[in-house]
Amino acid sequence: MSSPVFVREVYNGENALEIFEDTLERALDEQHELIVIEPAQLGKQTENWIAFGNCIQNTSILTGFGSVVAGALLPEKPLSYVTLGTISVFLTALYGVSWLTDPCVAYQVERNWGRVQCDPKYFRLFSDNGQNSSASVVLVRRKRKLSCFLHASVSICAVCVCAWNLIKLRRVA
Repeated sequence: MSSPVFVREVYNGENALEIFEDTLERALDEQHELIVIEPAQLGKQTENWIAFGNCIQNTSILTGFGSVVAGALLPEKPLSYVTLGTISVFLTALYGVSWLTDPCVAYQVERNWGRVQCDPKYFRLFSDNGQNSSASVVLVRRKRKLSCFLHASVSICAVCVCAWNLIKLRRVA
C-alpha cells in the first residue's frame, strides 16, 4: 500500500497557488497511487480536466460504436454512419494529441473512501471520520490499458465499416 500525497492548502507567501500546482505536477509525474488535493480551485480544475478527458473518450467510443451499428444496419445511408465515424475519429485524434500525453490520464476522481486502497491510518490525516470532504479532490491511479484498447479498437472498426460500405456503394453506383 502506498502512502497518499497531500497537496495541502497552506498559504505561505504570494506564490501559494504556484506551489500547489508544482506539488500536484510532481505527484502526477511520480505516478503516486493516491493524491489528495485540498486547495478548492486547483482541485476543481483538476476534476474538470479529468472529466473533460473522460467525456472525449466516452463520446468517441459511443459515436464509433454507433457508426459500426449504423453501417451494419443501414449500409445504403452513408450519412448516418460516416458522420458518426468522422466524429469518433476526430475525438480519438483530439484525445490522443491533448490527453494521452497528460499525466492526469492515469487518474480518476474518487468520491468514496471505501474504494480507496491505502493504509487506513491515512484516512485520519484526511478527516476525522474517513469520509471524503467536499472541498478536497481525491485522485486514484487506475490502470487504463483495456479502456485505451477499447477506445482505439472502436474507432478503427468505425473507419473500416465506413470505408467498406462506401466502397460497396461506389461499386453499385
